[in-house]
Amino acid sequence: MKELILILEDDPIDLIGLKKAIQTLPKQFDFKYLSCYRDAYAFLSTRKANYIVTDYYLGDGEGLKLIQDFPEIPTMLITGTGNIELAIKALNAGAEEVLEKDVQGYYLKLLPLYILRMVKNHHNNIEHRRLIRQNKILRAVGNI
Repeated sequence: MKELILILEDDPIDLIGLKKAIQTLPKQFDFKYLSCYRDAYAFLSTRKANYIVTDYYLGDGEGLKLIQDFPEIPTMLITGTGNIELAIKALNAGAEEVLEKDVQGYYLKLLPLYILRMVKNHHNNIEHRRLIRQNKILRAVGNI
């Protein structure tokens, strides 16, 4: 079953670059593209996305708010501000990754790598929690 990545970008030119960059990702992903906070909130309130990749500035809100509203979904924040304080704020709010846009568009080469790292970390966290639960069960029944 394919995992769904919700992509939020309100700038049509940037969205073209994002779509082109993620074409290099494995075929294990499906993508849903939205351009505003309101639509993303409505979508996530009724459907499930496995991951979110969001621009910081959206026409009607901020990507950071999605991290706060849906903390259970691993999220990458993309920002063009170059503000280290924003990156720290996003990571403290629960963002898995923060990627800064650059004028030359080099961030688009990094985007697939950041997405794959976010996915791998999420899968590793799931496995880690499974092993902890299994260890607790084995201890409870006296096998360890």
